[in-house]
Amino acid sequence: MMTFLQNFRVAIVCLSHRSINKIGFVQREVKFTLDVAEEQPEGSIFIIPAKLEECDIPQRLHQWQWVNLYEQDGYKRLLLALRVRAKAFTITE
Repeated sequence: MMTFLQNFRVAIVCLSHRSINKIGFVQREVKFTLDVAEEQPEGSIFIIPAKLEECDIPQRLHQWQWVNLYEQDGYKRLLLALRVRAKAFTITE
């Protein structure tokens, strides 16, 4: 079964105290995002964990570079990662 996430080129996983401790839907979506990430070329930017506030990064997201959106340069770092990802698709397609 194909879902909308399998058509995405990048997934931003928003993290907060509430989201990382919530049971159910949020955890299922993160798991599915990680499953889709397994289908991506090694080393490519697909998942970008974005911390909305100071909180722990769940262990299963530790391998990914994250951004702190609550810090001054957080948004700029997110845009940079998105540009790198977009450039990869411009070159390969």
